[in-house]
Amino acid sequence: MSAKKDQGHISSYTRKLRENVKAILENYGEMLKAAKVRAAENLSKLVSDLKEFLILNDFSSVNDSCTQHISELAAAQAKNRAELEALYSQAAALAAGVAGQTVNPAAQPQSQELQQSQPVQPHRTM
Repeated sequence: MSAKKDQGHISSYTRKLRENVKAILENYGEMLKAAKVRAAENLSKLVSDLKEFLILNDFSSVNDSCTQHISELAAAQAKNRAELEALYSQAAALAAGVAGQTVNPAAQPQSQELQQSQPVQPHRTM
């Protein structure tokens, strides 16, 4: 009778042990799934942070863009200066014609604003 009783306890403990091991394996599987999700979220955030860092700290492409824009503005400035000088020459010739004088536009001083304006130089970084 005692052997039967012991056998009953052993089978009961064995059944509980199997249930507990099964629960542990299920919990471990759920923990792995959660860890994978968390790792994917962290990896996604890292990629996003790297993209942001690259965009904000890509000084060479920013400098190239600024240099190109400055070149375009310098060309526009030169074109506008030439047009202003032509208009000044025409106005001086017209004024001289009205006054009965001949004026040499090259001998006339340029306006102070035209003399002072210089092309903008690009900002250089290391």
